[in-house]
Amino acid sequence: MSLVETDPAPKPGMRAKVIEEYATLFRTHGLAGPVLEIAGGSRDGAVANAPFLQGLERHVVLAGDGGEANGVHFHKGDPNDLAPLFDDGCFSAVIWDRALERDPRFWLTAAEIRRVLAPGGSLVVCTRGFGRSNKFGVKVVGASGNPITFMTATAAVAAAGGDHMRLSPQGLRRLVLDGFDVKELRSSFMTPHLFAVAQKPR
Repeated sequence: MSLVETDPAPKPGMRAKVIEEYATLFRTHGLAGPVLEIAGGSRDGAVANAPFLQGLERHVVLAGDGGEANGVHFHKGDPNDLAPLFDDGCFSAVIWDRALERDPRFWLTAAEIRRVLAPGGSLVVCTRGFGRSNKFGVKVVGASGNPITFMTATAAVAAAGGDHMRLSPQGLRRLVLDGFDVKELRSSFMTPHLFAVAQKPR
């Protein structure tokens, strides 16, 4: 069997599709602000800039510079330790946008998200993951030409680099969302992106 490495750069329009998935999740689950985003990219690519969040109080933590733009408050900080920035229970929703896979101490960020979420608040997460390839209609064959039925489709390393891991839906549920009431968890797109909405107990 031979494996071909694909171009890690995102396909045109993928970011718009991801934003639309977030918009659908917010509408479906009736989520509101104030909203915190743990961002895996730049200020310009933050979900907090999306039209569906306009009118809500929005904060973004990222590695770049802080400041304010278009009503969004950007904070330079470490998601593993949000205590210098935010008090306990001050957000109704937290978006963890394609940053989980880049965080070598993701469990610390997960604990901080639980801390800053108000009781009954929701975590909305998107992370590049993996799932069974035949779910997406992909036919994988071995060297002899026989089909491999249980191969997994996995997202390539992001163009920005720095990725550390990929999770399955089960891994996301057990390692990150344990203790939350998981309202929705699914895999979308090819290559897979895992989306979840999970509520902190009241």
